[in-house]
Amino acid sequence: MASYYIDALYIGGNISLYDNLPASLAVGDTVNITNGDIDEFLEITSISTTFWDIGPSYFLEPDASVMLTVTGTGSGSDTINFAFGVSSTGKVFNFTGSAVPPVAPNAPVASIVSGSSTSVAWTALSDPSVTKYEMQVSVGGGAYGTTTNVGLTSPKVWTGLVDGSYKYRIRAVNSYGNGAWSSDSNTVVLDDTPNSFGFTNKSSANLSTYYEATTTISGYVQPVTVSATNGAQVRIGTSGNWYSSVTANPTTQTIGVRMQSSASYSTAKTTTVTAGGTSANWTITTAVMDETPSGFNDPTDITGAELDTYYYSVPYTVTGINTSVAVTATAGAAAKINNGSYISGYAGTVVAGDQVTFRIASSSSYQTAVNASIGIGTVSHTWTATTRAKDTTPSGFTAPSAVTGAQLSEYRYTEPYTITGIDPAVTVSGSSGVAFKINSGSYVTSGTVNSGDTVIFRQQASGSYSTLVSRTITVGSTSYTWNVTTRAKDTTPSGFYQPLAVGSLVPNAWAYTDTYTITGIDPAVPVTGGPNVEFSIAGGSYVTSGTINSGQTVRFRGKAASTYNTTVQRMVAVGSTTYTWYLDTLANPPTSTIGISEPPIALSDVITFFGGGTKLSQFVRAGAYVPNLVENADISTTATGLKLSQFFDCAKN
Repeated sequence: MASYYIDALYIGGNISLYDNLPASLAVGDTVNITNGDIDEFLEITSISTTFWDIGPSYFLEPDASVMLTVTGTGSGSDTINFAFGVSSTGKVFNFTGSAVPPVAPNAPVASIVSGSSTSVAWTALSDPSVTKYEMQVSVGGGAYGTTTNVGLTSPKVWTGLVDGSYKYRIRAVNSYGNGAWSSDSNTVVLDDTPNSFGFTNKSSANLSTYYEATTTISGYVQPVTVSATNGAQVRIGTSGNWYSSVTANPTTQTIGVRMQSSASYSTAKTTTVTAGGTSANWTITTAVMDETPSGFNDPTDITGAELDTYYYSVPYTVTGINTSVAVTATAGAAAKINNGSYISGYAGTVVAGDQVTFRIASSSSYQTAVNASIGIGTVSHTWTATTRAKDTTPSGFTAPSAVTGAQLSEYRYTEPYTITGIDPAVTVSGSSGVAFKINSGSYVTSGTVNSGDTVIFRQQASGSYSTLVSRTITVGSTSYTWNVTTRAKDTTPSGFYQPLAVGSLVPNAWAYTDTYTITGIDPAVPVTGGPNVEFSIAGGSYVTSGTINSGQTVRFRGKAASTYNTTVQRMVAVGSTTYTWYLDTLANPPTSTIGISEPPIALSDVITFFGGGTKLSQFVRAGAYVPNLVENADISTTATGLKLSQFFDCAKN
């Protein structure tokens, strides 16, 4: 429909309108005529075109309008003739060319500015009456939407667009109305939203450490900006520099992100990586603080430690921690970190890979425990060093040999003991009756000995024969019983031997032994004889009981049998020695006599008379020894005879 406004006065004649007419008119088209600016009634006297008749005359009041419908047939014309007039005045009014809306502009041209913006340009009309242009957009091939005033200046930039296809149309507007819409612009497609992408999160990260991750983006048309938040940086590809933002071209691209982990344990740090319209989060979570070292085992406790001595643990290589941890060593312990010095108390801090060695000092007292505390991080142990017992068990001190046959009340001595293997100043002692000498000192009954000293023990034997004295000798914790037994009383005399048998005795005669000088006995051993035996001690009277001391003499006499031709056994004893003494009487009473004369007596006569004996001690007569000669002198070899005076004993008996 074409609209025309009466806005000017024309005196006389018809008006032909050429501007703002449709290119053609067809049957059914309408023409709207409005009395816009005339304050009088308007009479349309005639309206004609080349081919059509539009209708009869109309009277239009001010601001009134009439719509005329084209009738008839034929092609349209660029000319419509109108005749106007007012009957009361005869004035004639007319139309002007600006009394209609603008024509449609050419189709606008759309272009892409970014993934979310387009630019739409158009060619302005030459019609000066145009006051603005209006534009509509069709998204994704749908209907045109809201009309937007785009002003007079080309182009119009549309922003904040989402991915999709866009086309535009435009129209001109003047004071008489809206022009027709242009043809559609070209279609542009926006896609700066890559397909979904993601990164592999990092866990158990070290503190304040840079980590990298990569991913691939695809499925976008426009170049997209890649950026990251929270201080992270990005780049295109797997190498190269890092930037706060980069541009990814519309192809499949590998993008990388780099971010520093938190400075705190168990802390997540997240960056949002945005590529065009797509975003993905990447999180780095620092490790849980681990202050518990691996391999820090309880050290082996020390027993039997020497006094005031350092003992050392194995070196511990610290593993399993992810932070610096404290090393402590208290209550007698110290710690060395790597090649440092040993420090007690707080020894410093270590990290994984460091080496720690602990040291403990034993007590200065025997059998005393030092309970030290050692620790690395959250792990601690009690390390105990117990000193050994005082070594009171000497080396070189052995059981003394028992003494037998000791003289009465004599002192007996052990071998010298060189004492080793003890702690200083162990006690030396003995039971009552024992004394000892240390090194070259005097004999004492109490004292102490050091390793390397020599000890000799002494004890006095009993004052009684065959008596055992058991005494204890002690060095440190070692004791021995030392036995000393006195000898038995010596009742076995020396100088006492078997008396010779005596023959040719007259019945009841006394026979005499040699005189024995007794030695080798203890004092006062008994002297005894059997029946019919007497003895004289030290020249004393003959008795039947008594004792004899060493150095005294004894002589026995025994009585012959009371009958002839009889042998008797007489027992003689000194101390523990006993002999049997044989005495024989004559076979018959004697029948010959020796002539008493001073001249020498022939040996054969003597032997015959005395029964064939050859020793003077064998010659007795009437129970008494015959000769007064040296005892046991052998007369068998005497060259001359014996004088009668030599037999005075016989004469006296």
